[in-house]
Amino acid sequence: MENPASGSLVDIALTDVLQVLSINRKTCTLYLKKGSERGEISLLEGQIVDSRSGDRRGELAFFHLLGWERADFFISSTPNPGIEPSIS
Repeated sequence: MENPASGSLVDIALTDVLQVLSINRKTCTLYLKKGSERGEISLLEGQIVDSRSGDRRGELAFFHLLGWERADFFISSTPNPGIEPSIS
């Protein structure tokens, strides 16, 4: 059985994943992988507070990740330690 906390952006849009996490007020980190690129989006109680991709951080990283298609994702219910909000 597939882990319900992981999937592919072939099957669902990143915006849809984020909407479900937001509506459910989740505190988590969404890890993304596309080829050799990696990214992450951190949420606290459903609010996006940080995003990273390569040397990008904050809104720049977030909008970069929104453009990814055919990426794999994994949702960790444990937030990334030491989250420093970069998105308000």
